[in-house]
Amino acid sequence: MLVDDSYHRTPGDPGRRILVVDDDPRIRQLLLRILETSGFLGTAAADAAEARERLREQRYAAILIDVRMPGESGIDLLKHVTAECVDTAPVMVTASDDHHLVETAFETGAYGYVVKPFRMSELMINITSALHRRDLEMRNRDYIRELEEKVGRHRALHSTIAPLEAAEDPAAAPITTEEVIGRLTAVKGFGRWTAEMFLMFRLHRPDVLPVDDLGIVKAVQKLYRLRKRPTAKRILKIGDAWRPYRSVASWYLWQTLREAENPKLKT
Repeated sequence: MLVDDSYHRTPGDPGRRILVVDDDPRIRQLLLRILETSGFLGTAAADAAEARERLREQRYAAILIDVRMPGESGIDLLKHVTAECVDTAPVMVTASDDHHLVETAFETGAYGYVVKPFRMSELMINITSALHRRDLEMRNRDYIRELEEKVGRHRALHSTIAPLEAAEDPAAAPITTEEVIGRLTAVKGFGRWTAEMFLMFRLHRPDVLPVDDLGIVKAVQKLYRLRKRPTAKRILKIGDAWRPYRSVASWYLWQTLREAENPKLKT
């Protein structure tokens, strides 16, 4: 029998860990042996209460749930899993093949349904399919989360940039360079270097010296024939002589690097 190797990862990886919930000890042991033979790590629980405890202790890639158990039913446990353990793929393994029960299980969120007595191949097909669906849904959730973060950053950035650009109007109250940098770097994903580039190329501020820019560091080292790369503090000290046009000086520094790489650029 072929088993999907994409879930055979390092020991302890949630992608290989499966929880078996069944009140029959013989079925639990059978399922655990099948899982171990197929390269998964199985953990057993005799009822829903024990299963909840196991789920609180660690993460599982999948859970095999018997429907009819003493106490809380498998359907009730399934509701808990789909609500609280969204990264765990639930598969029902039960002796009941009642049509209405099957519908209820899938409507509640089951990824698979296996009727006892089952064949090993049937069980593994359901588990593999459930894990593939889990993987796709996790990727989709990650994509949506990332998209929401990007949209949030875009909105935050727009609401930050708009007043900064408006403040460049001669009639508006001026905002200092450091204040602009402070406002921009408060936006997630917006660092000091990016803020300095914004000041130079979007707001056209004439007195910006991006001391952490690698090109500026290399150009200053070469121009002043320094044995070691200069620190930000030293570049600031050297750059004091270029005030209030340090942006212009930075452009010339970058140009010296481009000319060194391509002598045809020299005029």
